[in-house]
Amino acid sequence: MKQISVILSLAIAVFSFTAVNAQSTKNKTPKQVDAIYQCPMKCEGDKTYNKAGKCPKCNMNLTKVKAKNSTDNHKGHDHN
Repeated sequence: MKQISVILSLAIAVFSFTAVNAQSTKNKTPKQVDAIYQCPMKCEGDKTYNKAGKCPKCNMNLTKVKAKNSTDNHKGHDHN
C-alpha cells in the first residue's frame, strides 16, 4: 500500500509541475522592438538588427529601416 501511495504522490507532483510549466510559457509575450536597423550599403544583404550600431563588414552606421510594429496602410498601390 505504501508503494502505491508513493507512486501516486510522484505522479501528482509530475503532473502539477508540467501544468505550471505549460502555463508559464503560455503567458510570455515576445519582446517588442521599436525599430529595425540595416546597413545602408546592404553589405550583408537583407540582414537586420534590433538596435542601432555599426555594420560589422563596412563599419558604416546602421540606418533605421522601419518600425517593426508599425502598420502599413498600403495607400497608393494595389495587391493583385
